[in-house]
Amino acid sequence: MGKLPDEKTPKADIIDQCQGDGWRVLLLVSADRLTASVQWVRTSAAGACPPEKVIEFVRGSKLHLSREEDERLPALVRTLVGGGSAVVVAKGSPAEPWKEIDWLIPVGISSLRDYSDETVDLHEVSQFINVRAGQALCVVPASPKDGCSVLGQTLAAPPCPLQLGERVAIDEKSSSRVVALQPGCVKFVGGRLSVEQHLEIPGDLNFKTGNIDFSGDVTVHGNVLDGFHIKSAKNIVIDGSVGMSTVEAGGNLTIKGGVNGGHKGKLVSGGDLQAHYLHMVSVECSGEVMVDVECHDSMVLAMGSVTVSRGGIIGGNVMAGTDVSAGFLGAEMCVPTTVHAGYQAGLDAQVEKTRKNLAHALALVKNLESALARCVDQPGVSSRFPSQRKTQMIQFQTRLGDARLVAKRELASLSSQMRGASLVGATISSAKQVFPKVTLVIDSVCEEEVSDEIAGPVRLALDRDRLAIKATARKRQSAK
Repeated sequence: MGKLPDEKTPKADIIDQCQGDGWRVLLLVSADRLTASVQWVRTSAAGACPPEKVIEFVRGSKLHLSREEDERLPALVRTLVGGGSAVVVAKGSPAEPWKEIDWLIPVGISSLRDYSDETVDLHEVSQFINVRAGQALCVVPASPKDGCSVLGQTLAAPPCPLQLGERVAIDEKSSSRVVALQPGCVKFVGGRLSVEQHLEIPGDLNFKTGNIDFSGDVTVHGNVLDGFHIKSAKNIVIDGSVGMSTVEAGGNLTIKGGVNGGHKGKLVSGGDLQAHYLHMVSVECSGEVMVDVECHDSMVLAMGSVTVSRGGIIGGNVMAGTDVSAGFLGAEMCVPTTVHAGYQAGLDAQVEKTRKNLAHALALVKNLESALARCVDQPGVSSRFPSQRKTQMIQFQTRLGDARLVAKRELASLSSQMRGASLVGATISSAKQVFPKVTLVIDSVCEEEVSDEIAGPVRLALDRDRLAIKATARKRQSAK
């Protein structure tokens, strides 16, 4: 088949033709095969084609004419007087298009939470739809009808705009619905519907993406900006840094950048936690905490060990279920720092109560001793007191004796708790030094504040016989 040379119909194909003396009749079909036209072309001044020839030519062609089109054909052919123009003699029926998918979840649009005060927190605008297993996702589109070309050929309907991918299927109870087979995040790309169990954010977590609450693994390839919240039932990996945000992982939590929590950020990990540095952030970890550079002014509670590879622990309170290891503890400016190795929640609360009672009793003893020192320690002074003052002094002495008995009883109780405790045997290690104003707690039973700098490398452990912390020098590893 050749292309019609007439510029007026560049998209039509010549499928058949007939000619006579001074004339030619062309049968044209559009590229979509839905329109057929007849064109009469004069080839000489004397050329003239009888209408009957054209009618006979069209009816004898490959066209699939309906009854109505066949009846109209003679009238249409008579309009070809003078040639040049094309007359439509047949039309096909196009295939019906698919209807739009009837979604049962807000796919492709932001989902906003309802607030009773009619305000919207833009942090809660999310582009990710989290679904549970068995949840209905959409209605299965009804199959459209095929079309028919002017040549009688079947024009197949376009492919279904909905293709089933991973973790989705037709509902066994209702064949008209698609359901999620497993929990995850809905993904609909290029007509393919699936439920993903790994959510990847290509850039930062910001107002464009919104908060995330996901049942699978989450990877953020950028930063987590202030005020946002990530929650995952599994692992979370953040390639950038984390600001004043909340990050909760049911599994491991990895932050390749650092964390600047501004005393508002919070990290929760059901597994291990790794970060480049921790600044002013609250940490709760069921596994081990591993930090590259430093842990500064943070509250860290780990059921496993806490390790700062290159830097130190400065300020804040670090509690580990087992060992604590860092380059240095505290700072030259004597920043108050608490490091607790072998933390036991129940024992720690019990011992802390006894320790507070003991501290209160010792403080009372000190105050009473100071008040009586001026009188008791100077010979002859007490004999010059009036009888009323002597009575008050005797009362102070009685109170002092009672306070000493209370302090002795609390000390004995504390010693008993310490000796009867099931100790972890945890240690605190420092590669460089331990600065003053660092409070060391080991196994929740022994607490001491460092008054003089301790040079490293040193390992600090509990001497159970003396109920005191002992320091053992560690050999420096020689550079290879």
